[in-house]
Amino acid sequence: MIRPSLPENWEELIAGYALNDLSPEEAKLVEQLLDENPALMGEVNQLQEVLALLPYGLPRQEPPSHLRLTILEAAQEGARTPKPRRRTHRIWLELSGAVAVFVAIALGLDNYRLRQDLESADAVIQALRQPETEVYALEGTGETTAASGRLVVNPNQDQILVTVQNLPEPAAGQAYRLWGLTPGSTTPIYYGQFGTTAQGETLAQLSIPRDAIPTEEIQLLITLESSTAPLIPEGPLVMQSSL
Repeated sequence: MIRPSLPENWEELIAGYALNDLSPEEAKLVEQLLDENPALMGEVNQLQEVLALLPYGLPRQEPPSHLRLTILEAAQEGARTPKPRRRTHRIWLELSGAVAVFVAIALGLDNYRLRQDLESADAVIQALRQPETEVYALEGTGETTAASGRLVVNPNQDQILVTVQNLPEPAAGQAYRLWGLTPGSTTPIYYGQFGTTAQGETLAQLSIPRDAIPTEEIQLLITLESSTAPLIPEGPLVMQSSL
């Protein structure tokens, strides 16, 4: 049982500990809390388990207009800038104007993608912080036995999170679809569809009706289908919930 005397920000500390993003003092405090409250270790393990599956190659998106403008301004400034004078940091000594522009663009895009990754990670963390949240394991089948994943479900929300790795990127015009099969039923519940990256990873956030939230009794299935096909599973089964 988790003691009520925990600090008010204990959830943020636990999340930071799972992300290895705490100061030494904060990490020491969390370790002390874990010693005093062994039940917290379950939350840490759950966070680390799901965060380990967060994709590092989320589908790339076009940068917003303000970032485009920043990149263009950096390029124009680089074209006007003469060879840089000597600076304190040696890393800048060898940078020409063109390289500086490249670095500015790369940093701008990387920061944009990093924000996307952080927002995705935050969605998982916020879901895992809810006491009602359940995490279901997914495993590959047939030719995709190397695939693995997790389904994060909060019965009080109308969204579920699906994390997957080692599931091949679907061909153009195809998508993976998530289904649920209740005991004694032959008509599956459709939860949504998603794709994966070239690295076989994804973090999909699917919106579903509250009355269709997955439970322990529901068998979860993922099939490969045409992205425009009727909502009937006809393609090969690639993943399912662990029994």
